[in-house]
Amino acid sequence: MAAVVGIAGRGPQRDRTWSEAYEAGKAAEPVANIDWVPEVHAALSGSFTDWIHQPNLWRGLADCGVPMHFIAAGDDIRPSWPLAQLAALVPRGRFSTVPGVPHDFWFTHPEVWTKTVTNACTAS
Repeated sequence: MAAVVGIAGRGPQRDRTWSEAYEAGKAAEPVANIDWVPEVHAALSGSFTDWIHQPNLWRGLADCGVPMHFIAAGDDIRPSWPLAQLAALVPRGRFSTVPGVPHDFWFTHPEVWTKTVTNACTAS
């Protein structure tokens, strides 16, 4: 069976009302040293922008029968409400939180990441 598992995402929105809290907490987040490739970031950002501007985006999500599980990192400085909204929108949506982990918990808590992903994929 096909399913979607989304972890520590932002949902299909560009609301930046939480930017102040993000900027204030950013310095305290663990640093995952990942090579920054500006062209890759620009391509992903452009693709996302194209997707969120599709006129049938919300209708397509509301009608999608694919099971979707959206998982927030409990100590993420990014808000979890977009994921909770998305889980409430899709017919087979589910939302949960992994307590005590930051946004990049694949880096900081690899054992928790592996268990979270494994459980989400096998449950779907």
